[in-house]
Amino acid sequence: MDMQVRTAIEHLTENGIRVAVDPSGIHADVYVLTLANGDQYECLAAGLLKLAGAPPSVGLIEAVGKKI
Repeated sequence: MDMQVRTAIEHLTENGIRVAVDPSGIHADVYVLTLANGDQYECLAAGLLKLAGAPPSVGLIEAVGKKI
């Protein structure tokens, strides 16, 4: 796993957002973010990197991911 992606995942989990790899296993760079309220978003690795530099908010997550 790329170190930057790993750091981004750690940042998100520290802020209460669970991160999992795409459960289908088809796309290696697709992640599922689960917020505290249960909402889930599909996000590419590039989106995770954008989330790493700021406090994650719903608006920011919606900007880089797709609600599922």
